[in-house]
Amino acid sequence: MHTFRNPGWLVLVLIAASVLACSIDISTAHFADPVVAKDPQGEERARAYAPGETFYCVVTLKDAPDDTRAKAIWRAVEAAGQAPDTVIGETEVTSGSGTITFEAAPPDGGWPRGNYRVELYLNGRKTDTIPFQVG
Repeated sequence: MHTFRNPGWLVLVLIAASVLACSIDISTAHFADPVVAKDPQGEERARAYAPGETFYCVVTLKDAPDDTRAKAIWRAVEAAGQAPDTVIGETEVTSGSGTITFEAAPPDGGWPRGNYRVELYLNGRKTDTIPFQVG
């Protein structure tokens, strides 16, 4: 019969396996058909806005447990009077499956003309980027 005299290697293997298991994201949560729109229901899809309009991003969160973190970051990519890639809004919600509407209301005087984007994140990981313009 063979006995192990130094089980230290086994402890190291178990610790490594535990660390790896904790860092793996096995969630099946995902956004289905994310859109930018001119209305909070997402029915009037848009790729261009007027300076006084509110930006909406409507997503359907699918296969998500109730503690799923969904976030939208709005950016002025290249807009008059703004530094490149300026964050103009950010919203994070915790939700399960369902429809989520993110929005960014225009500042006083309206949005500067230029190129914008909204970046979508699930549990801290970027999943989608949708570009649009203000003209």
